[in-house]
Amino acid sequence: MQTIDALTIDLREGNNVAPHREITLSDDFFAQTEGQISGGSVDVDMTIDITASTFKVSLHCQGEVTVDCDRCLEPMSQPIDTDTTLLLRLGTLPDDADPKATQYSADGEQITVSANYGIADLAWPIYETIALNVPLKHVHAPGKCNAAMTEALGLFGKHEISTARSSEDDKQTIDPRWEALKKLKN
Repeated sequence: MQTIDALTIDLREGNNVAPHREITLSDDFFAQTEGQISGGSVDVDMTIDITASTFKVSLHCQGEVTVDCDRCLEPMSQPIDTDTTLLLRLGTLPDDADPKATQYSADGEQITVSANYGIADLAWPIYETIALNVPLKHVHAPGKCNAAMTEALGLFGKHEISTARSSEDDKQTIDPRWEALKKLKN
């Protein structure tokens, strides 16, 4: 993922870090990922509170993202409105780690950045926050799905039902070994 300057924080600057940032993520940002989101426009309001050893980053993400409909596979818009908090701190990482690497805590809310590098890139945590707030099921409103695909699914559904009925007839002759096992169950 390409680094976006507005989404990076140089933790070595300490109190000189700008306490508030507003960023709009567009199709270009979402195109860099290979996830379920193919585009969109999301406004990110970032507030940074600095304490002695940590940076508390409060994020409010609001806008719309584009995902594929589960039913007709056409692009559709999903609203996003979420808040999250991340804790950033400078620390030491394992010797074999990439100097620009970051380490996430078990709950994913605390990010440790190498003290030697000091720059936290929040692009991926922000993308994850947005992606995790997209509903699992994305389906157009009734009547909004692609008509040709809906018709094809209707034909497939009828075929599937008739196939299921014929397979039920086949199941009526049960293998005698299964009958013996059923007797053991009782």
